Amino acid sequence: MNVEIGAETAYTWNVTWARYERNARGGTQRTRPTEPPYTYTGPATREGRCAVKKLFAVLTLAAFAPAPAGNVYVADYESYADLNVYVADYESYADLNVYVVDYESYAAGEDALWYFVDYESYADVVIYYVDYESYADLKVYFVDYESYAGWNKGHPWQERLH
Repeated sequence: MNVEIGAETAYTWNVTWARYERNARGGTQRTRPTEPPYTYTGPATREGRCAVKKLFAVLTLAAFAPAPAGNVYVADYESYADLNVYVADYESYADLNVYVVDYESYAAGEDALWYFVDYESYADVVIYYVDYESYADLKVYFVDYESYAGWNKGHPWQERLH
């Protein structure tokens, strides 16, 4: 009997558990099988089993790693947003200087580089622009050069936007 997992045979069971042979007196005698009751035919080598363990470890770590992001969606209503944002008039008034990038991959893992997405499900953070500074969770200033982007001071949302 074979147990199949995907296209690979995981175990092969030997269904012949006992053999009967004639003994010297003419009767039958039960003997032990020459093979173990099952034979493992999975990754046969130690290296193969280690590779499977390494793959499992990498996939587990990838599942809990922070998403490479900077993807931002602008909500229509304040109640839909994760973060209320006020756009400051001057760079010195802002908590975060933001540079808007043209491609999603450029914003990978950076709080200060934002890529605006069209759908909320693609976003790492959903923001809503507020009209007054006192209503804001975060004050931003949009800069013209990527080298100017970054945090001006410590903030509770630092390293949490991605």
